[in-house]
Amino acid sequence: MLLRTLAVAMMLLLALPFDALSQCNEKPTGNKKIAKEYMTFGQFTCALEEFLIMYKQKPEKPFLNRSIAECYAGIPGKEKNAVKYGEFLLQHNQYTAKDLWVLAYAYHKNYQFKKAIETCQKYILQFKPAEIELENVQRLIGNCENAQALMKFPLNIKFENLGERVNSKWDEFNPMSSADESLVIFTTTRSTVMGAYSSGNAFLSDLFVTKLKGKKYSNPRSLGSTFNGIDVDEYAGSSADNKYLFICTDGEGFQIFNLKYSHKGPRARSWPKPNSLTGINSKTSNEISATINNEGNLLIFSSDRPGGFGGYDLWLSRKLPDGNWGEPSNLGPQINTKFDEKFAQFNEDQDGILFASEGHINIGGFDVFKSSFWENVTKWSTAVNLGYPINTVHDDVNIQFFHNKRIAYKSDYREDSYGMSDLYRLVFSDSTPQLSVVKIMLKPTEEALVEIDSLKLIQDEQSQLIDSLKQVQNENGENLVTSATIDSLQRKIKLNKSFLDQTNASCIGEIIVSDSKTETEYGRYKSNKVSGEIMVILEPGSYELSVTAEGYHPLNKSLVIFDKNKFKPFINLSYTLRTKN
Repeated sequence: MLLRTLAVAMMLLLALPFDALSQCNEKPTGNKKIAKEYMTFGQFTCALEEFLIMYKQKPEKPFLNRSIAECYAGIPGKEKNAVKYGEFLLQHNQYTAKDLWVLAYAYHKNYQFKKAIETCQKYILQFKPAEIELENVQRLIGNCENAQALMKFPLNIKFENLGERVNSKWDEFNPMSSADESLVIFTTTRSTVMGAYSSGNAFLSDLFVTKLKGKKYSNPRSLGSTFNGIDVDEYAGSSADNKYLFICTDGEGFQIFNLKYSHKGPRARSWPKPNSLTGINSKTSNEISATINNEGNLLIFSSDRPGGFGGYDLWLSRKLPDGNWGEPSNLGPQINTKFDEKFAQFNEDQDGILFASEGHINIGGFDVFKSSFWENVTKWSTAVNLGYPINTVHDDVNIQFFHNKRIAYKSDYREDSYGMSDLYRLVFSDSTPQLSVVKIMLKPTEEALVEIDSLKLIQDEQSQLIDSLKQVQNENGENLVTSATIDSLQRKIKLNKSFLDQTNASCIGEIIVSDSKTETEYGRYKSNKVSGEIMVILEPGSYELSVTAEGYHPLNKSLVIFDKNKFKPFINLSYTLRTKN
């Protein structure tokens, strides 16, 4: 149960930043009991201070290395520091299943993707995790593989930190800039927020604003009680023209998050007092972000209400003639996944959105994607990852573009950050390259499928035989076949059945991609053991593919990725392999 909880929690750490806001209750002294209490309440920063004092005295203690690794893994932006302590446990053979998971997670956050994948595979082979844990580990492997592919084509971006006047040692995130960049509204968890608790439990986020004066930003100030209260208040989206401003707030005693909005009139200089988003907010679900088109009649919002694909989904509502919002409809599987989607933003052309998702072709946490719509917002194009370094191994939730997409604002964890996540101005030096995502499925021949079906029949017969063995008893009524033997046989049959089910759909193999002109190796790609697919991200050009899979004859294929008017962002291929006699 503990491993399952940790595996799920690790995927959500950046969405729950309250530890990062913690103030420790007393000066650290290296007290083990106090450290454990901090850990119980998720106050990893405070616990870490206690453990590090103890570690100076006894760095060889597995318990301290394990605890410090868990603390670092629980602090957004600091997860990579867990590598040193996790590797100690690994090198001294003092690790548990949870330790391997924490180490793999830390490797991913440190961009050590090969080591992360190897650690995940070791975890799977050695500890044979249950279905939910296995899914989380395979998902992390997928994130690493996606990152390796996307990072081959980094965008040429200059990150400009907004400076120590704007950024603090706490979190600054979700920026919204005016079109002329004269002011930036953002969310912060600094100590001067209205929800600052003297008990040291946490600082609850508020909306602040900074103004650009000459070449420097002014000291940020709170938007005041008009937009902030003692509860959580966060910037939650806007319209492309910034006339609408959405705020996510908790007004139900830390139970339900709902949305408020403010609409600035044509001649207004500032946004008036926000109103509740009536007709959208619910007492039984959370509404956490929203965007609206410039005309004010199409609303897309994120909610965990029933009827979605899982977690938070994006929903669309149209304004009715009477001014009320119509019944929301789910944006569908092109946008929503079984993971969380949030923070949609209509683009400047009003023909698509940017949005954050934990699913799709994702490199870790939330990534920002783009999708276009047509036919009265009923059909959507496949979501495309905005690429690295817009998206990182951390949570990347929103970005706002200006000046023909040459300038943007977003928050990030970077080496020059003043504390947690900081606000950055991004300057794009060149245009986004055209990249095609190629998904390849390796299929067995029809003859092989017939053979697999025969093996499945044998499996069924073996299962029936085991049922018969359970009934074999001696004259004293004792079972002749031990339960341990039967359990061992059942495990083997289950593993074989899992393999056959997977093989029936696809072959698990590897593809070596080479440049046709230079004959140099471009990359090696292995099948995802969950989906069976091999995903390759390629720029326009000609390629040679060498396909291998255990038990099958090798296969060579040519592939051309077109650009300009023949460019395709997504290509699905299927190759049939012949079994070896």
